[in-house]
Amino acid sequence: MTSPRIPVTDWLVTETVRLHEEQWGRLADQAATEAARAAPGTLAHRLVARALALPGARELRQSARHWLELAAIAAAVLILLAGAAGFGAARGSVTGREVNILLSLVTLLGLPLAMLLLWIVFTLARPWQGAGSGIIGSVIGAAMHQLSQRTSSEQPASRLLLAGAGLLATRSGYWLLGATSHALWLVYALVALGTLTVFFSVVEYDLVWGTTILGEQTGVRIVSLVAALPVALGLLPPLDPETILAARSGASAGEVRGPMARLVAASIVAWAILPRALLLLFCLAMTALALRRLTLDTHQPGYLRLAPGLEPVSPPARQLGDPPADGPAGRRRRQHPGAGPPVLVGIELERRHEEGVPRIPGIEATVLGQASDRAGREAVKAILAELRPPPAALVAVCSLLRTPDAGTAGLLTRLADAADAPLVLVLDELQELEDRGISVGARLSDWEALGDRVGAPVVMLDSAAPEAAAIGMVKQYLEHGV
Repeated sequence: MTSPRIPVTDWLVTETVRLHEEQWGRLADQAATEAARAAPGTLAHRLVARALALPGARELRQSARHWLELAAIAAAVLILLAGAAGFGAARGSVTGREVNILLSLVTLLGLPLAMLLLWIVFTLARPWQGAGSGIIGSVIGAAMHQLSQRTSSEQPASRLLLAGAGLLATRSGYWLLGATSHALWLVYALVALGTLTVFFSVVEYDLVWGTTILGEQTGVRIVSLVAALPVALGLLPPLDPETILAARSGASAGEVRGPMARLVAASIVAWAILPRALLLLFCLAMTALALRRLTLDTHQPGYLRLAPGLEPVSPPARQLGDPPADGPAGRRRRQHPGAGPPVLVGIELERRHEEGVPRIPGIEATVLGQASDRAGREAVKAILAELRPPPAALVAVCSLLRTPDAGTAGLLTRLADAADAPLVLVLDELQELEDRGISVGARLSDWEALGDRVGAPVVMLDSAAPEAAAIGMVKQYLEHGV
């Protein structure tokens, strides 16, 4: 049973809030968090409920609707431009009273067919890579990023364009852009066909074909190849070689005006109108289906940090070690008013010992090294016990690659007791975890549960790409004694 879909406007508002909080830090959200906890549905629906309950959410929704309206107006303008281009192409292909059939078809169908083949190649090669796999999507996405940078500010609305670019990267955006592209070329072809129909109805043209370096039989084969699809679809009666030869420039072209005019019109229908119309219907159906399944990527770091506070976490299945003892511990508090600088310790990190413990930007801390083996743990414990005054906090940088167990909880507790200081857990090596295909949400839940039991807050901060919001959370814990 599928969960109710998330409306596009609500999706944009929630993604805008995430992008803002990842750059500027978490918004004041106590009431919003309570509203989210009471909301039914999945984590994605709770995240939406939180975003809609934040201060300024109503104005943000209005801005999202405004941008969607502007997008619809832009699409209408593009359709008008496509129609104008179709009229211009048709008008340019019938200059004079003698029309070259092949040149006219190349003018009217060359670019549309090339773009159609390009779209098919991209779709078959990378069917679910989002709008970025297409030219139109790449251009629109880059433009929205540039506009967002020019309007950058500390207000959440400034991230709305980036959220819109993210929407284009979903399946819904992929198929919507495909439908838009097919609609533009369909209008182009329809206007071109209508224009030629009017011209052929009121003006007498000699429709001919000619070639400078190719022989007559080659020209006949080319015209027959173009006519093959309209004939197969029943749009055109079969053309025999004699009729085609009669349209050769300088021959009895006037006798075959009607069949050649029908050839041009039927070719536009068969090669441009019908494929685009079918693909437009297909993309619209896929867009509707994708919108019904539109949801949030809850593996984004900004959402992962909110997840524990928005819904109860069921205990995940563990593969390594024993589960920590039940019963949450209270948060450790600073015991000495004149505490020294915080200390940084690495816990079972994947990196080699000589690479050291990753520092946290903007935080001055004493680095004690890694406590990843028995000797290292005892050495760190001895150093912590001798520090005078005790550190402001013990910041343990732990690897997300490790599944925390009772041994991990015991080690962290012993180190915090030796330091006589509050404990903060910083989770690193997110990229390595994702590269191994391990669920980020489940692993984060493991560490959140352990943090509750050892009395320590948990912050996910990837040293390869540290986020300002995560750094701010660590600073806040250090300044307020956890």
